[in-house]
Amino acid sequence: MRYPLPESFPWQDQAAAPLSREWPWGTYETKLLRYLAAAANRFWTNYDPTDPTTAPTNQVVSDWLIEQGVAVRVAENIATILRDDALPHGRRG
Repeated sequence: MRYPLPESFPWQDQAAAPLSREWPWGTYETKLLRYLAAAANRFWTNYDPTDPTTAPTNQVVSDWLIEQGVAVRVAENIATILRDDALPHGRRG
């Protein structure tokens, strides 16, 4: 279903029923959203939250994005957006 049901259908849990199967913004996309998705697929699909060493560093992610033609500042921002909130900030020791 592409459109949410009216509120008169209380059994419809819209939060649990995404409007699209595309990750995560539906069919809308831009060049930068494609880069974000590609970086997420390349670097975060094998991430194990119980093992922080499986997380890529922001530097690795942003370097790859820059190689793909993304501007430096945008690449750094995408790497930060993708980083798990539970991971510590700063350099690895």
